[in-house]
Amino acid sequence: MRFNLGDTVEDKITRYRGIVTAWMETITDRKSYLVEEVDALQSPIEWWFDEGRLTLIESARHA
Repeated sequence: MRFNLGDTVEDKITRYRGIVTAWMETITDRKSYLVEEVDALQSPIEWWFDEGRLTLIESARHA
């Protein structure tokens, strides 16, 4: 996988930015990532993006 759980990424098209909270890979080798952020009311918002649409903003720090 190109991105790790906890990485901060940004969608190249919409500029939606958030944290990778899940990923999936299909039998046809399609890779997608669930990116989560919070809105103004601190409610979670999450969207799935194909790998090619995302840019790494900051790597997660794993112990």
